[in-house]
Amino acid sequence: MKSQPDRIVFATERALQIPVLRQLLGYCGLDANLSVCRPDTLIRHLPPTESCLVILDGEALHPWEAIATTRSSGSNVRFVMLAYPVTPQLIHAALSAQLDGVLSTSLPVEDLCRAMLLVWQGEAQYLFGIEPSDKRNRRAGVSQSIRMDNHFYWEAPAC
Repeated sequence: MKSQPDRIVFATERALQIPVLRQLLGYCGLDANLSVCRPDTLIRHLPPTESCLVILDGEALHPWEAIATTRSSGSNVRFVMLAYPVTPQLIHAALSAQLDGVLSTSLPVEDLCRAMLLVWQGEAQYLFGIEPSDKRNRRAGVSQSIRMDNHFYWEAPAC
């Protein structure tokens, strides 16, 4: 497996997420060309001969059957979903479609980047952060590093 994908494809219906994702990819050291598409056109945007990291926006409706077919074809494509909150239904759908990872955007940036790189290297990563049901952490005021919802902000990782 190459250290970098040839291309990164972001499947989203929310254009405002693109700059947030670009910033995250920069922190992760992933500098491949970024393509953006709507989830319903995702399969058409996957290159047949290039290695590809597909990032799915957890807020969008995705073509789960087409993703599962692509995963089972043995192509050099890795699928990871960024979501908040991560729900049991989302995990069930992701496992059924054979996604390589589901990552909560409430994770610290360093953990999110490490997990995305591990997904690219072929290691499954299903990681959750501070989800809405985790009342103890919410009451303690634990901050989030990235939120890919209607309330964006970003804390740069410590150097």
